[in-house]
Amino acid sequence: MPAGKYIIREGQIGDCFYIVNEGKLVAEKVQPDGEIKSVYYFKDGDYFGEIALIRNVLRQASVKTLTSSKLFYIERATFKRLLGPLEKLLKRN
Repeated sequence: MPAGKYIIREGQIGDCFYIVNEGKLVAEKVQPDGEIKSVYYFKDGDYFGEIALIRNVLRQASVKTLTSSKLFYIERATFKRLLGPLEKLLKRN
């Protein structure tokens, strides 16, 4: 994935969980005044996208590649199947 590409967009329906295999990415949130603020930086081994899948809510931030990156992803059905009974525990947190 080249630098500057959005992987997910704030407000979209979440359908995948992502793991950063290689690269640097940034999570961005739109502020009430319309400004885009960087809220988290991802590196190799980090992950994102789980909140939308666990809580069944829209994406809470956009995530964009800062460098050329390689990601693994798991689609919603597989994520839910792998999570199994832990899902209820994670929803509480």
